This record gives sequence, structure tokens and C-alpha cells, in this order.
Amino acid sequence: DLRAEEIRISFRNFEGRSVPSELQAERSVEWKTPPRKERQGTRPEPGRSLTAAFLKMLYDERGETPDSGSASGSVVVSGVPVGGPSNQEIRRLQADGIQFRIFPGSNRLKFFEGSGNVRVFFQKPPDPATDAPAQEFNTSSKDIRATFSEKDGTAETVSQWGNFRYEDRSRSATSGRPD
Repeated sequence: DLRAEEIRISFRNFEGRSVPSELQAERSVEWKTPPRKERQGTRPEPGRSLTAAFLKMLYDERGETPDSGSASGSVVVSGVPVGGPSNQEIRRLQADGIQFRIFPGSNRLKFFEGSGNVRVFFQKPPDPATDAPAQEFNTSSKDIRATFSEKDGTAETVSQWGNFRYEDRSRSATSGRPD
């Protein structure tokens, strides 16, 4: 579901038919993807959303699925699961601008890079096995890069650098680059 004040789509010819090649959305851009149900070997995924002032999407050769894109202007991405047993989630990621690539066919993030005023808000649910309560923390930096699993869309690597800062309810830390 994509909404914006202005949306433009460019088409090209592929095997005798017109297919999308590029989509541009401007002003009050809001792009939402629905939640994915649990399937054998994968866990359910939350719906995701992106808001920005500008969004550009490039489509695959056949014009069937988005291949890559960029967004700028107070970009906010939410609902990104992080891999591992913790079920940790990036609840919200903010940056001045982002670039991303998408796995063909699955419409899942493959690669993500953001720059300028990056803030990431994480949430980890309570762990009944250890009686650990829910945890929330946030990080900030100049830049961020993440790679994702094609199987379930979870973040496999996340790296932030440039005036990095970590904060939770009781601690804070700063560094040049954490991985």
C-alpha cells in the first residue's frame, strides 16, 4: 500500500508489453507492507512501514517486483525483525536518507544503508525462560548498514558508525564503530 501527494510511474517495453521500470513518490510518502503469516521453517513477520518526503523504486527486468530503491527526507522505517533466538525487533529506524535492495520474488529487504542523523529504536520481548523483562534501547550514529536473511527477512548484520551512541534505561556508551 503506497500513499503520497504525488506518484509517478515510468514504463518500458519488455517482450512486447509495458512494464513498470521506476516509481517515484513525493510529499507525505507512506509505504506499508502487510504482516506475513508463519509458514513451515519461518516465523511470522510484522508488517513494515516507511515514511519519507521522497521515495524512488526501481523494478526488476520483467517489471514484476521492486529491485532497489532510495528514500530521503526524514525517513522512518518500522517493523524490522532481527535474527537470532531473541526475537528482537528494530521498532523504528530514522535517517535523513536510505538506500536499499530487495530479494527478487520475496519482496524482502536484502541490503539497507542509511546516512545522516541515524536513530534506531530496538525492542526485545520478555523471556519467560529466564524471567527477563521486556527491554528497549536505542542507538544513534551518522551511518548504518544492514544485511537481511532471504529466508525470513530478519537482520543478519547491523553496523553503525560515526559518533555512535547506545542508550537504555540505565546505561549509555559511545564509540566510533560497533558491529
